[in-house]
Amino acid sequence: MKIKTIIFLVFFCGLTLSVLADQAVREILISGLRLSTDPLHVDPDPQSSPYLLTRVAGFKVSEYGARYFCVWDIIKERDKTIYVRIELENAFNKSKPIIQDGIIGMNAQSLNVVFGPIPGIKMHQMYQVKVTLYNDEARIQEIDQLTQDIKSYVDTQDKDVKVDQSLTTNTGENIGVVLKNLNKPEPPPIIK
Repeated sequence: MKIKTIIFLVFFCGLTLSVLADQAVREILISGLRLSTDPLHVDPDPQSSPYLLTRVAGFKVSEYGARYFCVWDIIKERDKTIYVRIELENAFNKSKPIIQDGIIGMNAQSLNVVFGPIPGIKMHQMYQVKVTLYNDEARIQEIDQLTQDIKSYVDTQDKDVKVDQSLTTNTGENIGVVLKNLNKPEPPPIIK
C-alpha cells in the first residue's frame, strides 16, 4: 500500500450530518494536514500561535461540493471577549479571500469554521487559511495571527466533486467509493 494511503489519509471523523437545501446531507472530512511523524509525508504541519493550535484543517466533502472545515484549540486563557477574522483562500482569486468575522467568548475552548461549498478547488494544491485575533470589535488592535496551509485532495472545478482515488479510510475503504455511497438510501431492515 502507498504510504500516503496508510498514513495521511482521511482524518475520518466518521459521517457527519449537516443541512443543505432542507435535506440531511452526509459528509466526510478529508484532512489537508500532516497526521503522522513520517518524514516522507509532505502535507503541511498543524500550526500554532500564542493563542491557537490547529486541531483539524481540511475539506468536508459531499455530493454537493467541498466546504472548508477548520478547528483550532484556544490555548491561552483570557479575561475578555476576543474578536476574530478568518480569511479563507478563494480558489478563483488568491488576492480576494473569503472573510468571516466572529468572536471568541471568555470560556470558549475552540474556534471552528465551516464555509462553502467552495467551487474551483484543485486537486493537490495548497490553500491557506489565516486567523487574526483582535482586542477590539473594530478589528484594529491585533493580538495574534495564525496561518495554516491545507493540502487539497479534492477537486471542485466541475459540477462533479472528485477526490484523490488513492485515499482510503481508517477502515481501508476507498474514499471514492465511500463518497459515492454517502447519500444512497439505507436498505430497509430485515424483520424476522
